[in-house]
Amino acid sequence: MKRKFLFLLLSLMISGSAAAQNAYANIYRKAGDVVSLQVAEKQKITFSSEDASTCVHGAYYGPQIDFGGCNLFRVSENTVDPAPSGNELTQELNGHRYVLSSASGELTITDYVIASNSVSATIATGLSYTPKALQLVPDSRTFAIACQDGSTTKRVDVELTPFAYAKDAAQTNVVNITKADGTTFTSNVDALSDLYYSDAPEANGPSSKVYTGSPIWFGEGHCFKRIPSAHTPDMSAAANTQTLNGTTYTLAANGVITFGSYSIATGVANASKMLIDADSRRFVIANTGGTCYDIVFTDDYVYAPAANTTNTNTYLLTSADWGWQTRGNVTYGKATFAGLYNSTQTIAIAKYPETQLATAVYNVEGSTKGTNGLAADAGAAVAINGSYFNMSTIKSITALWVNGTEVATTDSGEKARCTGIVGFKNGQMSMWQYNADTNTATDLANWGSQYDNFLATGPLLRLGGTSMTNVKTGSSSFDGVNPRSMIGRTQDGTVYMVVVEGRIANADGLKIENMVNLAEDLGLVDAINLDGGGSSTLYVNGAGVVNRLSGGSVRKVPNIIIAK
Repeated sequence: MKRKFLFLLLSLMISGSAAAQNAYANIYRKAGDVVSLQVAEKQKITFSSEDASTCVHGAYYGPQIDFGGCNLFRVSENTVDPAPSGNELTQELNGHRYVLSSASGELTITDYVIASNSVSATIATGLSYTPKALQLVPDSRTFAIACQDGSTTKRVDVELTPFAYAKDAAQTNVVNITKADGTTFTSNVDALSDLYYSDAPEANGPSSKVYTGSPIWFGEGHCFKRIPSAHTPDMSAAANTQTLNGTTYTLAANGVITFGSYSIATGVANASKMLIDADSRRFVIANTGGTCYDIVFTDDYVYAPAANTTNTNTYLLTSADWGWQTRGNVTYGKATFAGLYNSTQTIAIAKYPETQLATAVYNVEGSTKGTNGLAADAGAAVAINGSYFNMSTIKSITALWVNGTEVATTDSGEKARCTGIVGFKNGQMSMWQYNADTNTATDLANWGSQYDNFLATGPLLRLGGTSMTNVKTGSSSFDGVNPRSMIGRTQDGTVYMVVVEGRIANADGLKIENMVNLAEDLGLVDAINLDGGGSSTLYVNGAGVVNRLSGGSVRKVPNIIIAK
């Protein structure tokens, strides 16, 4: 039997009087992949089979349901097991609420993220029955539905499966993609002409992507993997532009390769030059640091969803309604989560491209002001509290150098948690490991001469994309649940200032080990913990303090990290 999909409307909920835009996507994605359509928040995504009689397979697109790493489903009548009893149309699982309803006479299951109550996705079954009850069966990755067909009660199972899409030999499945800029792709799915589109690379994203465009010169493979080059290529002939078989390929600094009206978003940041290796069916891309990546094309038709790759916390973070706002070059927002790291959390974030703002330490030993007051004095666009200090004298107690001068050294009591340094030169941020017992005064003086300013803090959470394993200090008061502050950076150079609220309503706070998880799930390649507790303060010029304070008022601090 020929299996077809009808990929229905992804409607964007746009506030105000602007007309709604339509966008379509397809199922070619791996667990964890995100299709880079630029869409408004609170998007509603619907997929359906072509009609009820052929509703064998369908595709669910949205946060991974915690039944396993799969995004396909099949609908079938179950004549063996009993139908769910009662009249409950709502079920909850792992921070999501699933609601069974009948939209336009069609059974649908809508997925809501409990924390933000935003619509994240809808499974349209293609069946026209009256809904009676819904039951989740996690062990079999199934939604069991009791529904009414005339006078007969039926059980219908919507089973999430890892099955690959069955190719339609007639090549009649068409997908339309309307991007945010208004341009449209109309493509034949089976001809693999438009499997994936990205307007920009995804920093620290999955290593596998799908290429969009007409068949390229070296075969029918339209899937590719981005992997660090395992060889030492001869890049002497490399350049930003390469031509082969009459087609010119141009590499942009953000890693996007364009040719004609098509793009390949490789995810390589700071890309400088490329080489086409036709024999090996790959592009080789070098970044400004000299690291080379292979963009290797394969003959895979679709990805086999990888088992056990679902990260519920990642999906909670990415699907939340952050209420993003912009002030100049700074974007900031805040969201509350019912089940993040098995707790209730409220997190505030401010982010900005480090190329647009200069980041630095601002220090006033013995200060009488909090983060907001110091930030206003410094003329900062955004600021976050800095390193540890003596609360009586309001003086720093970890290594701190400003303008080549030593301001403070690390007290013996701070050695366990100060495992990293964040330094700034010409407004750019760097992080490195630090050990107060083994790094000498000469080391600090050398760093002080190399950087405009730096401070020791910690623990260091991530460095160069690798998570630290030595974040616990042995102090239950510090390692336990507390309000936290963190600064970090993504692969594409976006700086994140993050405050985890705590000790107040809807904000438990996080253990220090969970700060590593948070840095990973936010896509930070470098991240370091800052002073927390009552000091945790995130300030945005024009908005003020954007997080709730655990002590109820701003705490005086001697140093902060600012960008302006």
